[in-house]
Amino acid sequence: MDIIGLLMEVWNTGFWGSIIGWFYDFIGNYGWTIIVFTIALKICLLPLDFFQRRSARKNAEMQKIVQPELEKIKAKYVNQPDKMQQKLNEKQMEVFKKHNYNVMGSCLVMVLNMAITMVVFFTLFASLGTIANKQISNQFEALNNQYIESMTSTADLTQAEASRQEALNSSENIANADKLYNDLIAEGKTTEEATTARTEYLNDLADTAYLNSILATGNKEEAQEAVLELWDSGEVTESWLWVKNVWKGDTATSSVPTYNEYKSMSGNNDTALTEEQYNDVMAKVVEAHPGWNGYYILIVLSGAITLLSQLIMTGAFKKKDDSQKIPGNKFLMIFLPAIMIIFTLSTNAIFALYVCVNALMAMIVTPLFNLIFDAMDKHKKKKSENEVLVDYKIEKFK
Repeated sequence: MDIIGLLMEVWNTGFWGSIIGWFYDFIGNYGWTIIVFTIALKICLLPLDFFQRRSARKNAEMQKIVQPELEKIKAKYVNQPDKMQQKLNEKQMEVFKKHNYNVMGSCLVMVLNMAITMVVFFTLFASLGTIANKQISNQFEALNNQYIESMTSTADLTQAEASRQEALNSSENIANADKLYNDLIAEGKTTEEATTARTEYLNDLADTAYLNSILATGNKEEAQEAVLELWDSGEVTESWLWVKNVWKGDTATSSVPTYNEYKSMSGNNDTALTEEQYNDVMAKVVEAHPGWNGYYILIVLSGAITLLSQLIMTGAFKKKDDSQKIPGNKFLMIFLPAIMIIFTLSTNAIFALYVCVNALMAMIVTPLFNLIFDAMDKHKKKKSENEVLVDYKIEKFK
């Protein structure tokens, strides 16, 4: 299966959403949930990361060993480019064979690690966006239900019921219902199916008329206060430290979604919900919660930690001993942090938290891996020296 196919399969099955939901059931806050989840995910991927970094370090060592010889060949065959390339390849293969270095194995580990990293990143990006959209939709649904419940308790229910009956008995509505029935019969539907659809159509119109009457006669001020109380209770909102609403970005935007943001983020298909109705429900919440949702802290951290992690990974801070430095691409040094900043600016605070914690974990494991690699290299060198010493003693004895 290709990478794109795997991306779509993992995304569409809701794989990450199920796992994150499991963590949330224990923790109870999405901010802390994504932190714990990211740490757990990083630990699971450590073996692959270990082998990839070990391979990269081995490759850097081989390049340093072979480089002086390659420079000599370049100087010797400077006027014979075809022969120069042949000799360069031969010398590289000679050094690699001498040190038992598998070029294909190194490339395979790198490609595998890159593929898995891409799959994890983009499917998580999509899944966290889906979770955010669902939560935004659920949030407003709860607030809207609270608004309607409060309006119902103060509305003229007699008038509302009269409006329902009027809608059911309206000649225009009955004519439209009959047309729907006849159209369905003409399409091949059974009498029972057409009758059910006709009844549902009239009931929907009646329910809408009943609701509109409640919204027109209920106490709007009292209902808006009830919505604000529910919002402030924290039952339908999700905050984390300084971020007031984790389903929006850690930016200067309001923590309360506007009508357009709600429609865009939730993917809500309820075309009957107008901007005026939405604003009626959210009026007191908007008034009580002005100001920024966050302070761009996660945005800055995502870029800064990603850059620092790369510098540590490539050994950029080793001034005296550069024998273990891994060559880094200067373009990627700038590009990756910039991409992280763009992603975290354009999405919610939950994804920004994932980026920050993931980069922080990468930065932490780098020195740990280096200690392990140093110990492995030291052991290998000592073993090699002992073998040479034993060979020397045997030869001397002979």
